Amino acid sequence: MILYHVLGLPQPSLIPTAGGSTLTRKKPTLLVWGGGSAVGSFVIQLAKVSGVVDIIATASEKHHERLGRLGATVVVDYASLTAVEEVVAALREGREDGTPLYAVDPISAKSSAEGVVEVLRRVGGEGGAVKVAKTLPWPAGLEVLEGLEVRGVEAQDLWGKREDLAKWLYGEALPVWLADGRIVPANARVLERGLEGIQDGLEKLKRGVSGEKLVVEL
Repeated sequence: MILYHVLGLPQPSLIPTAGGSTLTRKKPTLLVWGGGSAVGSFVIQLAKVSGVVDIIATASEKHHERLGRLGATVVVDYASLTAVEEVVAALREGREDGTPLYAVDPISAKSSAEGVVEVLRRVGGEGGAVKVAKTLPWPAGLEVLEGLEVRGVEAQDLWGKREDLAKWLYGEALPVWLADGRIVPANARVLERGLEGIQDGLEKLKRGVSGEKLVVEL
């Protein structure tokens, strides 16, 4: 939904092409602020399958190697004092003149949105369209830059607004890509005590879960 409906990437072929890309126009540069999250890791892999070459991600240091294997070109520690400067440098190095710049903020907290805004403030106007996709509403009081297109997306939007895309992604594409290894599922941690463990799981989420999904076994 984020890549194909909100950001407008063409749906890739299920059969790998010789050049590894189905993009016919200038390939966009993609920033994923929060690549270590389950959603962020999935976005990186889908972008790679879709032919995006330059994928810049932020994540805690423990996720850097994994995200590199999944397709990120450069991974920056979001907690670093120079994170914005490092992301800006990576974007400027990899982005061709006039190519679109897309950003995905799967965390959608005020801190992550501020990081995206500051990066785009510095490089967004250097040619090409600029779009941001978020999984939650834009934080109150945070400026939306002129010329910046911001769109939110929620899970229910996929079936409610793009049933055709949902059927293609879940019914056709993902089974193929999971089978041939182009998409690697997120790590899963099964909670103890089944449904009774949900409250404990919610507490774990509040404390912070990174790079994995919490699963309730029924």
